[in-house]
Amino acid sequence: MRTLQIAIELMSNEKVDLSPLVTHRFPLENYRAALQTVVNKGKGSTMKVVFEP
Repeated sequence: MRTLQIAIELMSNEKVDLSPLVTHRFPLENYRAALQTVVNKGKGSTMKVVFEP
């Protein structure tokens, strides 16, 4: 089994809580700020950026 398949299975079965990896949340209308955060992630504490409804 490939690593991505294992990760998806673990997430879908709720065996692993990945929420601590999310460091930034943005509404979709703030996509520019979200992309800027991703581009500059080497300069800060950004791990994962997600969009929220």
